[in-house]
Formats: sequence, structure tokens, C-alpha cells
Amino acid sequence: MKESVHLAAGNAGHVTIAWSVSDALSGIATAPADSVITGEGDDLSANASVRDNAGNIATDDVTGIKIDRTAPKIKATRTPANDDG
Repeated sequence: MKESVHLAAGNAGHVTIAWSVSDALSGIATAPADSVITGEGDDLSANASVRDNAGNIATDDVTGIKIDRTAPKIKATRTPANDDG
């Protein structure tokens, strides 16, 4: 099974894994639907299975998916006023 995903530095939205399956001899009996990763973290994963018409099963997984939904924090500081205001 071949998955299609490309994330260089992370993502803020949902990540969809499109699974590509093939079987030249007996054909595909059941193919996985796309996997949609909706969580948050720096090591999320997805897995899927495919079955051919002969009953053989293959599984695959994608790991290391990074989704960052947390906004950055910012805090302003200023120096105290001097004698001139």
C-alpha cells in the first residue's frame, strides 16, 4: 500500500492520508477510505488495511505527523518611565 502525505514543518489544519492500493493478480476486495487526522501533536499517526480477492491482507501506517493548533503566546513589556515621563 502506498500513502500520499507531505508535511515539511507541520500543519495547522486537518491532515488527509490518501491510501493507494493495487493487486495485479486477484484484484482488490476492500480498500481503505482516506484517513483524516484531526488531533494535535508532534507524532500523530494513521494506519489502514487492504484485502485482495484471494483473502490476503496488507497493512501500512504513516507516523510522525505534526499538527499544531495552539496559537503562539506574546507578551509586551516596557521599561519603567524615567524622569522625563
